[in-house]
Amino acid sequence: MKQTKYYNSKLKFIGLLLISTTFVAIGALMVISGEEVLMGWLCGGFFALGIPIFLRQIFDLKPRLILSDDGVIDSTLGIGMIDWKDIHGLSIQSVHKNDFICLEMDEDANEKYLSNLSPVKRKLVTANVALGFAPVNLNLSGIKGSTNDIFDTMLLYLEKANKDNRDDA
Repeated sequence: MKQTKYYNSKLKFIGLLLISTTFVAIGALMVISGEEVLMGWLCGGFFALGIPIFLRQIFDLKPRLILSDDGVIDSTLGIGMIDWKDIHGLSIQSVHKNDFICLEMDEDANEKYLSNLSPVKRKLVTANVALGFAPVNLNLSGIKGSTNDIFDTMLLYLEKANKDNRDDA
């Protein structure tokens, strides 16, 4: 199989950028008008934080998710390639219309990949597990492609890797 690459959805991030910019403008108008000045600063400041994040996503030309015969790379995770041989199963979970593909792996494999994370990201993993997620998940929010198509493609790669491993044994 050839590599399968998924990129950020420019349209989704442009929409989020427009929403953030609108709320920054509303916050600025609240401050300028003298009414609800504190709320204006809070609104404008909070949504201003999203602007550089959304701009970065819009202009990021690198693939967000790469599937290959060797494994899967999610550029947002920061843990490198996850080998198919370490993945025992996949599942889809959603929170507030944000889809995730949970990678079912044993403890040793989880630790192998999670050891590459910063202490802050490791704390987030603990929170994910407390919410019922697997320790390693692929966040599909803002990605160009349907969750079911990505999931089905991952299953094909996983089945091929399992078949190749059985043939090698």
